[in-house]
Amino acid sequence: MSEDELLPILKANTADIPSLLPVVGDPQRVDIAAKKLDGPGLVSHNREFRIMKDSFKGAEVGIATEYRSN
Repeated sequence: MSEDELLPILKANTADIPSLLPVVGDPQRVDIAAKKLDGPGLVSHNREFRIMKDSFKGAEVGIATEYRSN
């Protein structure tokens, strides 16, 4: 992401979100997937949205939840 702006629903700045960002669904799965990262840090957590980031095999990656309305 090129510009640094606040994403109000995520409560995160675009500059803090890596371009490689797998979406795992349930917010609890973020912790499970983050165990594969070198030392994940929380970028944001607002309501059901959660983003963590760190590196994996030298590349900056993040993990995010997905919101689905019924």
